[in-house]
Amino acid sequence: MAQPGDSAEPTDLLIETAHSNLRGVPTCTDFALAAIEYLREMAVGVAARQLTTCLNPNSYECHALVEVFDNANSAWLLVDPTFGLVPHRQIDGSVATSTDLSNAARRLDWAANYGTYALLCPSARI
Repeated sequence: MAQPGDSAEPTDLLIETAHSNLRGVPTCTDFALAAIEYLREMAVGVAARQLTTCLNPNSYECHALVEVFDNANSAWLLVDPTFGLVPHRQIDGSVATSTDLSNAARRLDWAANYGTYALLCPSARI
């Protein structure tokens, strides 16, 4: 959902979400809420919820992600709609979970958990 230069795609739902939160420019929270709404509107039967991650205990260094429930594995998988990324675990190539993210943050070892990222759209970039 992010274009080169990290600007939001001009989708009505994303713009509406940003305006409903009294902001003119979409934030990561707006991207997450819009992604969850897109999934709900598509009626594909996928449970999704917002996850806010913070590297420091203040509200200025946080980022909103989306967790999507994988029925086959009974796990909540991470998606970053702001940058159009899905992190994968290095050890087995499976989609990362919030536990993987938490463990990597505690160890300060991102490379051990995140081997690759899958791009959700052609305009996404790392």
